[in-house]
Amino acid sequence: MIENKELVLLRPSKDLENKIMEYRQEFMQYNKNKNNINGSCSLHRFDSFDEWLDRVNICAADENLSTYKTITSTFIAVRKSDNKIVGTIQLRHTLTKELRDDGGNIGYAIRPSERRKGYATQMLSLVLEFCKELGLDKVLLDCDETNIASEKTMIKCGAIFDRNQDIPLPDGGVETVHQYWIYL
Repeated sequence: MIENKELVLLRPSKDLENKIMEYRQEFMQYNKNKNNINGSCSLHRFDSFDEWLDRVNICAADENLSTYKTITSTFIAVRKSDNKIVGTIQLRHTLTKELRDDGGNIGYAIRPSERRKGYATQMLSLVLEFCKELGLDKVLLDCDETNIASEKTMIKCGAIFDRNQDIPLPDGGVETVHQYWIYL
């Protein structure tokens, strides 16, 4: 458990099943055309909580079975005052070539109804403390060039701009992401 005055980061567990699936449902309703929940170990792809939880646990234990080919820690951000899930955040413990190009070490999402309240900055700050405990000396983060809120969050947490990276899309187009390093 990682916490500050307002939030606690918890590992996903069966105890949180109903709240996590409610969180997922809010994203599915909000993102009708783009069902993606960053920092959640692909929660949007699983209708079954148990299957998703199995995936989270596999990714946390075996880099060979992880989508990213690295140990991955997934956390649920819970507001202490009412035990509501406000976000998810995920740490990829090492930086593979693929993650260097797209994704970085850390991904996160804030529940649509809880945005613009400072939770992303708090979540990222808490995970950075966890990174220090793991002995990491820097982490890479990125965001779509249009995601100004995420960019501001990274900068508030000490991020330094590295480069723009063009990511090929399945339809033949290109998406530009901004990449930042945070030195711990």
